[in-house]
Amino acid sequence: MGAGQGMNRKGAAAIAIRGGVHVPPRRDRAPAWRAIQDSVLSRPLHPYQTLAARASVPDYVLTTEQIGRAMLIVARHGFPTRVLESRDIRSAVHP
Repeated sequence: MGAGQGMNRKGAAAIAIRGGVHVPPRRDRAPAWRAIQDSVLSRPLHPYQTLAARASVPDYVLTTEQIGRAMLIVARHGFPTRVLESRDIRSAVHP
């Protein structure tokens, strides 16, 4: 492979993870994000934003937990393609 064709500096193949809409599986524990989630403006909207995304584009909504698990599985076992879309991420996590 030439330069820019999916190789990192150590010679291992690079894989791109391209999820659609990322939603947290539950309330974030990090203080900075918790402050944002608890702000007066975002608190009333958050559940509805997630529901609206799941209703309008359900195939593209992934939790951060699903993305993290897919990264670990792909790093350990590989994947046939170099760019993982939402459906690929789901199939890696739930074969």
